[in-house]
Amino acid sequence: MLTPQQKKAVDSDSREILCIAGAGAGKTTVLVERICRLVDEGFSLDNFLVLTFTRAAANNLAAKLETKLADKEYPLLRQALNSMLVGTFHALALRMLMVDGAALGYQTETLTVINPADADLLLTYTCQKLGFKAPTKYGKWKHGLSFRKVAHAREALYNGTLASTDKNISLALKSYQETLYSFNAMDYGSILLQCQKLLTIPEILAKYHSQVKHVLVDELQDTDTMQYNLHDFFSPPANFFAVGDVRQTLYTWRGARPDMFFQKHADAEIIQLPDNFRSGSAIVKAANNLIAHNQEHNCEPMVSRRGDKGSIYVTNDPLNFIRQRLDEGFACEDIAVLARKHEPLEKFEEQLTVAKIPVHRIGKTAQDTGDFLRLHAALRLICNPRDNLATLRLHHDLATKMSYSKIRECAADTGGSHIAAAHALNPTKLSTLLVGEVPTSSNGFEGARPLTPQATVDDCLLTLVDAFQDSQSLLPVAKFWWHHAQGMTFQQAITWYATWDMQDDLTDDNKIQLMTVHAAKGLEFPCVLVLGLDSGEFPSYNTEDGLRDERRVAYVAATRPQELLGLHFQYEPSQFLAELQGDKSWNTNLPLTPNSSHV
Repeated sequence: MLTPQQKKAVDSDSREILCIAGAGAGKTTVLVERICRLVDEGFSLDNFLVLTFTRAAANNLAAKLETKLADKEYPLLRQALNSMLVGTFHALALRMLMVDGAALGYQTETLTVINPADADLLLTYTCQKLGFKAPTKYGKWKHGLSFRKVAHAREALYNGTLASTDKNISLALKSYQETLYSFNAMDYGSILLQCQKLLTIPEILAKYHSQVKHVLVDELQDTDTMQYNLHDFFSPPANFFAVGDVRQTLYTWRGARPDMFFQKHADAEIIQLPDNFRSGSAIVKAANNLIAHNQEHNCEPMVSRRGDKGSIYVTNDPLNFIRQRLDEGFACEDIAVLARKHEPLEKFEEQLTVAKIPVHRIGKTAQDTGDFLRLHAALRLICNPRDNLATLRLHHDLATKMSYSKIRECAADTGGSHIAAAHALNPTKLSTLLVGEVPTSSNGFEGARPLTPQATVDDCLLTLVDAFQDSQSLLPVAKFWWHHAQGMTFQQAITWYATWDMQDDLTDDNKIQLMTVHAAKGLEFPCVLVLGLDSGEFPSYNTEDGLRDERRVAYVAATRPQELLGLHFQYEPSQFLAELQGDKSWNTNLPLTPNSSHV
């Protein structure tokens, strides 16, 4: 049953609508119900563009939509959902490029996205090639440049905040983008940049305008300038419906523009969704107390509709707090531990492990290791032989005694790819697979199939791993792909990985989950412990803007629990603890003894 405000949001026919959806307001329900209402009026699923912040949110929305439309006997529902434009900004932008990127000169059947580590490697190499950095690993930078300056400018370019900049930095970014293009590749940030270029082509834009009649955006407050520009291509003429809450803005440090929330939609109908169906009344009241200090405009305080009070504990003994919750009957999977940064989570993970309490830390993956980068490079090369950066990553696997300059020279002489040159100069089991030769006994294989972009991870990944000389060290990394890309082809797997986000690392196992507050965006748990609410740590900023941003982070953390909120500090309590308390005197004495104190 929808509340009157939810029903208003579902039924409104305004061309532009902003829903101010507080935490736990049932915004996914509103989005699903609105889509279903419009489907009932004659729109098809391919008339919608639905932009979410995480892949998990997109999958959740699609699953609920499938359940709802199944009852309505929507024809060919599974096929319609698979072709529906629903996903994160980057995932949908990449999908558009895979379909229409030929208009920009891409070979869409082999288009790949490099990982962040290889993007940084290419940026450094580009600056060396231009003479901005000495050509050694620790070579000095010139012209007042540094890697940090150039990388910061690249990030600003991608989030739409790059102003006029140093001519050398402009040259470096231009050369960097041109090199990526020559590899038939992109990095994560350039996905939106290239999609925006794609949509400036009149024929392409006209095609999408004829299809998309309704744009729906989730978490609008964390949208950056480039993302705003993307959905502006569609609306107008399409109707625009967005849900968001400036109080829950987390990504201003990455270019999010909560100030544009109302500025760009000054004429929109504003619908408030203050009801909180997630948390007990004590938790909701504390969160309201905290965020009131930000004096956010046009945001009504949350109202708890859960029907119980909920509990708040303050502690400076987090391990004892966890033990008490387990003794009370909470399962490990019911508990999440959040922190502003990764360091407290790493330390607490060690404590839980020593205590033999099952734990899973989000963000603790093998993705930054050399072994992961090597296997990812090999997968990219199978799908895109022009990805010379992947060959560079595999240099020592392909030609341990040969300088990479020889491979470059050979490729220049033949006009071919670096991987073809490496194989011509020094054929190995690995290069044989990467250039697409048929594995035979004469080149070191017995009964293996050739590896193509359409080979499946389930059937063929082990063949690729075995081609590395240190194959045993790659098996833990291979497990990542077997777990996450089960049933996918190599092409599907690297496309899926291109828009990886931290919530893809969530587990269904019965373990306590540790994650940053940013990784917990949109999630909820029966019990949440917030680590590190110490003065100088959380918040760590003294500026007014910095304090407002960190208060929003604390607010998001405080609104994740359903039943019980734990607040931890070790030394001097953060001002946020007092702000959460408000004018109510909590049943605790500060500084706390090493025992949990119930509020």
